Amino acid sequence: MISDTEAAYCAGLYDGEGSAMMLNFKNKKMIKLIISNTDKRPILWLKERFQKCCVSSYQPKGISKKGGAYKLIWYFQVSGKTATLFLNVVKPYIIIKKELSEKLLVETEY
Repeated sequence: MISDTEAAYCAGLYDGEGSAMMLNFKNKKMIKLIISNTDKRPILWLKERFQKCCVSSYQPKGISKKGGAYKLIWYFQVSGKTATLFLNVVKPYIIIKKELSEKLLVETEY
């Protein structure tokens, strides 16, 4: 498992760069979490710790205000039991999304 320091770092990434939602899949409620960042290092770091995940990237179209291309966006996604595990591991350290996370954990069927 991961250390308390790593769990706190995961919580910070989730609080600051993440989103959470409840999905209905085959008549069961399931949590889906996404953390995005233009720096791939924290995304790959998360992947090392939560291996049942999906990592992807997206190149936004258009030109930024600075005149160049937008940065590549990296995504870390977990759902179902892995998302529930993630929230339970980081729960003591979540600040901004604490209420949402607790609600999602109560509503899931795992």
